[in-house]
Amino acid sequence: MPQALNSAERRRFETLSKDAPVKRVMALTMEAHAIVKYRMEGTFNNVLSAAHNEALCRTVGLFSWIALGQKSGRYVIDLPTGCGKTQSLTAWIVAVHRLGLDTSVTVATSQVEELAKIIRDLESLGVPREKIGLTHSKKHCPLRATAFLAGEKWNGKDDPLEDGRYATEPVTEGNENRPFLFVTHQRIRNAAEDGNRENLFMGYKGKRRDLIIWDEALYSTAPMAATMSDIRSGIGAIRPYLPEALPGDKLALAEEYLSICDKWIEEEWKRQCDNQAATELALPALAEAEVEAFSAVISNKLVTEGRQWSALQMLLAASGQKLELRLAKMGDAKGALISYRVTIPPSLKDVVILDASYVCSQLIGLDKTIKRDEWFKEQADSGVYLKTYENVTAHFAKGNSGRSSMEEAFEKRKANDFPSKLVETIKAIPDHEALIVFTFKNRSRKRVDMRAAILAELRKAGIDTAAQLDGKDRISVLTWGQHTSRNEYSHCSNILFAGVLHLQDELLLAHAVGQSGELLTPLDGRFNVQDIKRGEIASALYQAMSRGQCRFTADGKAKTMKVWLVHHDEKIKAELEKVMPKLTWADWKISNDREASKVEVISLQIMAYLRSHTGPRVGNKTIKAALNLQDISPSTFKRATAATEAPGWTAQGQSFVRTGTAESFGFDIASTGP
Repeated sequence: MPQALNSAERRRFETLSKDAPVKRVMALTMEAHAIVKYRMEGTFNNVLSAAHNEALCRTVGLFSWIALGQKSGRYVIDLPTGCGKTQSLTAWIVAVHRLGLDTSVTVATSQVEELAKIIRDLESLGVPREKIGLTHSKKHCPLRATAFLAGEKWNGKDDPLEDGRYATEPVTEGNENRPFLFVTHQRIRNAAEDGNRENLFMGYKGKRRDLIIWDEALYSTAPMAATMSDIRSGIGAIRPYLPEALPGDKLALAEEYLSICDKWIEEEWKRQCDNQAATELALPALAEAEVEAFSAVISNKLVTEGRQWSALQMLLAASGQKLELRLAKMGDAKGALISYRVTIPPSLKDVVILDASYVCSQLIGLDKTIKRDEWFKEQADSGVYLKTYENVTAHFAKGNSGRSSMEEAFEKRKANDFPSKLVETIKAIPDHEALIVFTFKNRSRKRVDMRAAILAELRKAGIDTAAQLDGKDRISVLTWGQHTSRNEYSHCSNILFAGVLHLQDELLLAHAVGQSGELLTPLDGRFNVQDIKRGEIASALYQAMSRGQCRFTADGKAKTMKVWLVHHDEKIKAELEKVMPKLTWADWKISNDREASKVEVISLQIMAYLRSHTGPRVGNKTIKAALNLQDISPSTFKRATAATEAPGWTAQGQSFVRTGTAESFGFDIASTGP
C-alpha cells in the first residue's frame, strides 16, 4: 500500500478491487522495488539512504504508471550514475515476468554490449530467453563471445569482438511476439526517416508496445550547419577552375546556382542586420539529376572531408525545399545556415528517459516534449542530493583542450608541454591503482593518432601499458564515444583527460533550434551558445568520469576517485557541480596554459604588422599602440616579441629593425655624419 496516503485515502484504496488500475500499478511497483532494493544492497553492496531508496521506488513506479496505461508522455529521471538506473529497469522487467503480466517494453541504449549484459542478467534472474528480443547489425560468433566474456584472447587478438564488429549475443527472430525487446538508440533514430521501420521495435502481438525505456540523454533532433565563411570560401575555391570550363558545362552551371544561393543569403543577412525577423530560405529548385551532377563536379575540385565541401553539400540538399534552412546571425560578423532533422519519431510518446546528466543539458531542456519527473525536481530544488562527490578530487588546469590544440601538442613536442605533464602525472599514480585516459578518435591519416601517441609516450617513459590488476587492464586509453554505457572500467580510481570533446558553435546553435522544434524561433537568451556548450561539455565529462569507480555509491557518497582535467573555461567547475555536488577541486599545473596561447596570438599580430610596415625601424611601444595592446601585461608582450620571427626583421633592444639595414648592424644613423 502506498505509504504517502492518509488514513481516509488508505481506506478508499483498500475498497478497490484487485484488478483496479491503481492497484495493478502499485502491485507491480512494489514487486519491482523489492527486487531492485535487494539487489542494490545485497548483490552490489550499496548502502541506500532514505532518499536513494525512495528514488528507486519512484523510478520503477513511473515505469508501471506508463506501461499500465495510467500515465502518458516523455519523462526524464535524472538518477545519478551508479545509483541503480540499469538495475531499476532490470528489476521492473523481472517483476513483470514474475507477476505474469502481458506487458511489453522496448529498452534502448547506445551500445549493443550494454544490452547484451542486461539480457544475461535477466536470464540469471529467471526471465526466459523466449521472452527477450534483441536486434542489432553486428556479427555473432559463439566462440568469440565465450572468449570475450572469459577475458581471453581470440586467435592472438586482445579483443575477440574486433572493436565492435562482433556482439556477444545474437539477433533474435519473431521479436513481435517477445514482450521485452532490446535495441540500440540508432535503430530507433532510423525510424524517423522511414516510418515503416517503427513497427520493428514498437510492434507487439499486433499492437504498440506499452513503454520505451531510453538509457542516457535523448536528443530528438540532429543538427546541420554551415558558416557563411565556409559557404563563400567553398564557392570561391571552385571559381578559379571556371576559365577551364566550357560555357554551360557542369561546373559553370553549379557555380551559377551557388552564386544565386549566395546572393539570397546576403540579402537575408542584411534583413537581419536591420533587426527584421528571420525567414526560411527558399532556394531555387534543382532536379535530382542536377544535384547529382553538381555534387560530382564540385567534389572533384574540393577536399571532400573539408568544411567547404560540407557547406556546399548542405546548399545542394536544400534545393527545392528538400531541407529547410534559416540564416542565424551569430554576432556582428559571423552567420551560419542552420537546419536539423528529427531523429525521434513524434509518435513515440510513452518514454521514460534515464539521464543522469539532465540538469547540465540546456539542449534537452529546450525539448518541450520532455518533462522532468516532479519528485526528482522537488528534491533538487530543496537541496536534497541523492549522491555527493566529496570523495572525488578533480585537478584542474586552465588551458586549451580542443582537438587541434591536443593534436598539435603531440605533433610538435616542447619541453614541459602537455604530453610530458600527462606522462609525469600517470607515472606518479601508484602501481596498484588503475586509470583511464580519455582522448579523441583519429579522424585522418594526416593527423596524429592521439590514442596511439599517448600509449607510445607512456611506453617511452618506461610505463607498462599492458599491466593488469586482478585480470583487468591497469591502463585504458579510451576515445570520446566510449564515455557512456560502459561499466567494465569501474575498477579505475583515476581519470585523465587528454582533450575535451565539444561541437562547433554553429552546430550547437542548430541543435538548440532543433530541440526547440521551431526553425524560425527567435534567438533569445535560451540560445546562448557558450552556456549551451558549457552544459554539454559538463555532461560529457560527468559521463566519462562515471566510467570509473566514483559510479559506486555508499550511503549517498561516491567512492574515492581522482580526476585530471585541462580546459579553458573555469566556469565548467560550477557546471560540473550541478551533477557532482560537493566535488573537491585542486590545481593541476601544466605549461600549455592560456598565457602561452595569448603569446602566440600576439606574436602572429606583430608579424602581420611588420609585414605591412615600410620603415627601417619600429619601436615596441609603437607596435603595441598600433595593435591596441595597451592592456596586455609587459611580461606577456615581452614574451610575444621574443617569440616573433618575422622574415626580413630582427629584434634589437626595444625595437625591430629591417634586416640588411645599417641599424641592423648596430649603426646609429641619426648620429652619423655624411
